[in-house]
Amino acid sequence: MNQPLRAGPILVVDDNSINATLISHLISRHGRTVELASSGRDALRRIASGGIRGTLMDLRMPDMDGFDTARAIRAGERSGRMPIIAVSADARQGLREKAVAAGMDDLLLKPVSVATIASMISRHFPGDEPTSTVETAEDIHEVPSPLDASSLRRALHANPAAAGRLLGDCIAGLSEVRDSVPALIAGGSFLEAQRLAHRVRTHLTEAGALELDEVLQELADALRSGDRLRSGRALRLIEAARSRFCSALATQDAVWSSRVDGNVSPDGTGTPPLT
Repeated sequence: MNQPLRAGPILVVDDNSINATLISHLISRHGRTVELASSGRDALRRIASGGIRGTLMDLRMPDMDGFDTARAIRAGERSGRMPIIAVSADARQGLREKAVAAGMDDLLLKPVSVATIASMISRHFPGDEPTSTVETAEDIHEVPSPLDASSLRRALHANPAAAGRLLGDCIAGLSEVRDSVPALIAGGSFLEAQRLAHRVRTHLTEAGALELDEVLQELADALRSGDRLRSGRALRLIEAARSRFCSALATQDAVWSSRVDGNVSPDGTGTPPLT
């Protein structure tokens, strides 16, 4: 197996295209080149062709999981050692040790952020210089959480019925973006698609959807420049962020419901939980 190049691309291995796109987007924001592989066997073929600097490896994949893929990579190395970083949403005790035993160098827990990616790069890819130091300096910050509960709580306290409608409008608007924007892009209607993205963004911050607000802005910027590839990538990021927002919303609802006594919310405002 060829030795990985010091300045070669980082290979992101994940059978979930949304997860792979999100991680590759975060790595790219640090000026690194990224390639994707959709399976362990696909990763082995790509690494065998040479030039790969290192890899971020999802642990759960069909056919050949991350552990087996890492073992195969190590078995095929003849000179040099490629950094292999395990990626998983599973934080159970002992997983890091199991990954290391399989030949991996570290464990990166999902959800990943720009900051965790930056830390990973500095630890395992020393000496790599970003292609844009200005962009990297500006981008090293935590990706906003899927749900800012305090913002949502304020909206609920001010007007619970209106807040419920607000959340419904946000979810419906995101579905409209998902369903309508690809066709608008295909038809060259970038301005109309951009207006839709801006309209949906209007209430996202008020609803506490800070991550969605950021990725909608990314979509709007891509549409403004007429960049089809970047717009498509932004749409995939939006769908992933939408899923995280809905999950966080359900979790927060459960937390409030479990702590509510009558109609008194956890902060004592008297705001009922979401229903």
